Amino acid sequence: MKVYHSTASEIIGFRKFRISSRGLQMRLSKCLKTKLQHARDTTYDERKRLQGVFRAKAKEDRERYYNNLADEMEEGLLRNDLHPAYGAVRHMKGSSTAHITPVRKKDGSPCNSHEELLSRWTEHYSEALNHPTAVPCPELDGQQSQAVDDPEVSVDAPTLDEVRVAIKKLKFGRAAGRDAIAPEILKLAIDPTSRILHQLFASVWATGKVPCA
Repeated sequence: MKVYHSTASEIIGFRKFRISSRGLQMRLSKCLKTKLQHARDTTYDERKRLQGVFRAKAKEDRERYYNNLADEMEEGLLRNDLHPAYGAVRHMKGSSTAHITPVRKKDGSPCNSHEELLSRWTEHYSEALNHPTAVPCPELDGQQSQAVDDPEVSVDAPTLDEVRVAIKKLKFGRAAGRDAIAPEILKLAIDPTSRILHQLFASVWATGKVPCA
């Protein structure tokens, strides 16, 4: 728990929260109502006393809330579920205003229209991705011919155990790929899944061809 607090304090920082009545404990909400009543009755001493009581109870309530939040994060991490952690980080960080950096042309002037923006991106990627054909390098060709295989790097076909280990390393809650298969499906049916995938990987390894879907 201390690790969560110290990490969040260092990376995220602190933000003052407005405590809504919906999130207050019942005794804290009652104290707030009594304080407001004395404020209307202009009872200064009692209002000051209740103000101190309210601050102390609000601090206690806030600490209890953060402790429960840290416990939920820890329980989620123990079962390999990152949703509570991400939700807690987003809540503590609060809403932030996105800063949009204007796209500029080569001369430094900003793009003022959608057409200019598309034209600038097209120009950028045309220059970044299109390169002339590389000139042959005899030195690199010579080093390639003299290269030897690393004996510590396995060049054998993948084994069934390696496939099982790779499936176990998948994390819950991640989006499915193009095959629309979620990681949970592979992990919860690891025995038949690992055998089928092993046959597929072995076939690809032997033929060098990936079968069509």
